[in-house]
Amino acid sequence: MTEISWGPGLTGEQMRALDLPGDTPVQFEGAHATARDWSFGFQGQRYHLPADHFASKVQQWNNDHPDAVPFVPWAGGDDAPSDWDGGEVLYRCGDVDGDARVTGWEHDPHDYDIIGYRPRTEAPTASLPTYDPALVERMVALIRDLRADHIKHGAHDYVQDFVSRTKAIADELATPAERMASDIGITVKQAQRALAWAAAGSAEA
Repeated sequence: MTEISWGPGLTGEQMRALDLPGDTPVQFEGAHATARDWSFGFQGQRYHLPADHFASKVQQWNNDHPDAVPFVPWAGGDDAPSDWDGGEVLYRCGDVDGDARVTGWEHDPHDYDIIGYRPRTEAPTASLPTYDPALVERMVALIRDLRADHIKHGAHDYVQDFVSRTKAIADELATPAERMASDIGITVKQAQRALAWAAAGSAEA
């Protein structure tokens, strides 16, 4: 029986994501079996595939380039994966290419077979502040009243009245960071950091 050279360790989560054929050789802590014999439920990089398996090659590249954005294994297909970021791909030979448009995504046993890609990262959604519904309702009611006054008294009086009558409600609606930024003339981000630092100091005390 041919001796198998094993690749770098993979986690159970990585192994499950590969959806390996049942007859794929797998080593787990020195025990040799096939993919159908394991549930891949253990933590840590304790599973190994043959060193020439595409997933092993991808993991080895990631291990050798810790400062680079890691690649995820690509099992092959007719088209590019739907979550591909459109950038670099990893070839079986270990080369990285920034233009995969001229290369097929199916798996063929040659050096320039795509075995890894980088998934697209979704932009984080900004968290919106939450306000007391009662305050929002007061502001809406005030704006409606002022619009009615505007019709009666003209634009100048409307603007002056709006500024004076909404300031108190606006102050209540503002977040602590917004109020702090307005009071001392700094950015909201700087105020958020200052408040976070103060909160951390209070917690330690």
